[in-house]
This record gives sequence, structure tokens and C-alpha cells, in this order.
Amino acid sequence: MELTPKVKPAEPKYGVLNLHGASGNAFTVIGWLGDGKAGTPNYVALNGNNAIAADAGGPQTWGNQDAIDGAQRSYNRLQSMPGTKPGKVFIIGASMGGLTALNWAAQNPEKVAAIAIVVPVINLADIKANNRGGYAGLVDAAYGGNYSESIKGATHNPATIADSGKFSDIPILIYYGLTDTVCVPAETESFAADVGSNVTLMPLPYGHDDNSYRAVSNQVIIDFFNAHADTE
Repeated sequence: MELTPKVKPAEPKYGVLNLHGASGNAFTVIGWLGDGKAGTPNYVALNGNNAIAADAGGPQTWGNQDAIDGAQRSYNRLQSMPGTKPGKVFIIGASMGGLTALNWAAQNPEKVAAIAIVVPVINLADIKANNRGGYAGLVDAAYGGNYSESIKGATHNPATIADSGKFSDIPILIYYGLTDTVCVPAETESFAADVGSNVTLMPLPYGHDDNSYRAVSNQVIIDFFNAHADTE
């Protein structure tokens, strides 16, 4: 789904790529950001960016190559929209969408201006090993029946990719729940420590639920993206 600003900016601006969580689609991503009512349309209207709410491979892709390819298709479409500044994009992702955002960014770091993710899936191996949220079987299914950390971790698990330095030049804002039992806070904090100072952590006193989404500030994300917009 394509989203355009109500008032066109005087100069082209980076586009925004929005990636949905598990069981979601392009429509569900629109309403979750912030208060659950304004969401992405509010972001677009306020900041003057084109955006695409992507269907990145399907509702249970868990950052696999189908999801990454779907994000790439949406990136290509975003680049073709009038008013989009060519090159880099901003990315917003929720839960599984955060996983897709990080995996696509790791393959395309030169195309990413900044990332903002909410209660993101950071460690697929942890999700599978501990059956977090009951998702272990779905993770396996997304990877041909058996997710293998030794085979896929270096390309599809952000917790592992972080060790490669592929995120070191990408500004990343992470809202995460301190009582989250699906995307446990220790994994997010470990990821941030591995990546380095370009990660900004925003802890929330909630879990993997609507309370966390409602606590996200649209304005904080807008300011974060604006601070990392290339002015050339």
C-alpha cells in the first residue's frame, strides 16, 4: 500500500519502508505506530515522506529470503514514486517486521538512512530454542521445515549478523518491552551492545502487546529520522 503526504515537500525526501509483524499484512502496519489511530499516515502527513506499507513475502516469513525479496520489491517501488529522494530509505518495523528490516538492511546497508523498530525479533535461535510465544514451529516452517542457526544465522539472524559489523554504520532506534516474553529484553540489549553506539534503546514497561505499540512516540521517530536525513 502506497502512502503519500497531504502536503508535498519543497524538495524530495527519503521514502519510508514499513514492515509488518507475524500474521500481519500491508494494511495492519498502518495503524499500529504510536496511538494505534494515526500511525504511518500521520507520520507521512507530518513529515512529508512517501511511504510504502509492504507485504514482505507473507504473514509468517520470519526474515527469510522471501521476506527480504519482498522488502526489496517495495524499496524499488518506493524509489519510483515522485517526491522520493533516490538512494536511501528509512525503515519502520514491528516484531517480525523488525527482523525483516534488520535482515534487509544487512544485505543493503548502503540503502538505509535509519531504522526504527518496535519490540523486534532479534534472535531467531532464541525464539526457536525456547519456543517463545509458541512460534518455534512457524520459524521452522519459514525456513523449509527446520531453521538451522549454523546454516542461516549469519544471513538471517540479527543477533548473529551483529558480530559481522554490518549494522555498524546504520542508526537504529529500538523500542522494546521490559516484560516482553517473546522478544526478551536481554536479547535486544545484547544486540545493542554488539552493534555499538549507533543503537538508541527506548525501554518500555510493557510486553509484546498493544501497550508497547501505544507507548511509541511518533514524534521521537520523526525526529530520529530527520536527524539522520542526508542533506546533500
